[in-house]
Amino acid sequence: MSNETAHAKGTETSSIVLSLDGRTLLTRGGDDTVKTWDIRAFKKPLYTLGGVTTMYPGMNAIWSPDEKFVVVGAGTPPSGNGSPAGGKLMFLKREGLTVADEVQMNSCVVKVIWHSKINQIFTSHADGSIHILYSPHTSTHGAKLLNRQRDKRAHTIEDA
Repeated sequence: MSNETAHAKGTETSSIVLSLDGRTLLTRGGDDTVKTWDIRAFKKPLYTLGGVTTMYPGMNAIWSPDEKFVVVGAGTPPSGNGSPAGGKLMFLKREGLTVADEVQMNSCVVKVIWHSKINQIFTSHADGSIHILYSPHTSTHGAKLLNRQRDKRAHTIEDA
């Protein structure tokens, strides 16, 4: 099975992820598109979202743990008025690839990983930073442990 025209010719396909049901394929291309495909009818995509700025060849797209959403990072190039480049984390509905939510970031999001067991999202950025997004109510362990340990520690003169 192949599709030579899945993304624009001369661009890289940086992410290919199969859904758990084995029927839906998620791809991200260097042509600034995210697409879902039914692998049983692989000639044309189920849904396509354009305008997802791909500034680096390794930028990925992932399924949420329940596969109701596609999660993808995007870059925003610097504007002509001197504002720096930024980025955003986009949550797209599986059906239709419409934007359900966006989180603005200070730098282009290059990689996204959603750890389903602790319910935390890890992002790496073009500026070398790593961010952890979590829910104080539904996430467990991980980044929450760091916050809990910091609060229990006795404050010293070095904290001032």
